[in-house]
Amino acid sequence: MRIVSRRAEAVVFGGRGDVTVSPVDLPEIGHTDVLMETRVSVVSAGMERWILSDRFHWGGSMPYPLVPGYQKSGVVLEVGAGVDGLAPGDRVFMTTSKVCEPVHAFSGGHISLSQEIQSEVLKLPAEVSDLEAANLVVAQVGYNAASRPRIHGGEVAAVFGDGMIGQMAAQALRARGGYCCSQVGRYNTQPRHDERGWLCSAFGVDVNGHDAMVRHGSVASAGAATPVAAASPPARRVPSRIMAFPMT
Repeated sequence: MRIVSRRAEAVVFGGRGDVTVSPVDLPEIGHTDVLMETRVSVVSAGMERWILSDRFHWGGSMPYPLVPGYQKSGVVLEVGAGVDGLAPGDRVFMTTSKVCEPVHAFSGGHISLSQEIQSEVLKLPAEVSDLEAANLVVAQVGYNAASRPRIHGGEVAAVFGDGMIGQMAAQALRARGGYCCSQVGRYNTQPRHDERGWLCSAFGVDVNGHDAMVRHGSVASAGAATPVAAASPPARRVPSRIMAFPMT
């Protein structure tokens, strides 16, 4: 069944501090395009706050009006003639979407209908919910950060922050064989949120909180962005290293 309407509803940043839910036009379906009905889109609070306040200038000034957001999940409505392996009814994940000027996609996440080429679309397994899938990019940030340091089995890694990015970084470091410590802030002794602290202890870290990190000789400045040398923990005869990620 072909979709007659080429119009979607989207969150639009019209300028600094200006937010509306407005209609936007989509282009005609391309040969390898996939059209998805968005079920869940997840806000990236930090990045989208910077975009809305006109402080995200990596590529120049903000191209207002724009559709923000970069992670969403939904169900396929229509595919182009050259699409293989996806069909209407499939559940998928997308990061970006095409929209027509004068509105720009940046990256076009918070939109009711999402259209993108197939190479930018990920088919979802049945066991992954729409909400879980729509958090994928934020989770990936923590994984990517944890994959960069040169850490060997048994070395100590410290993650500063207990939000989703910090949680995923801790889990990835632990999976790589690190002895993982976590702390919320430079002077905090406990996680700010009980549930986050429980998640850290259950899945991501071996010791949690500032005091525990001090006992293991594993405290560094939260501003550090690269691995720095640290003393080995007392009872552990392996080189120790701190990965300091300011992640909240």
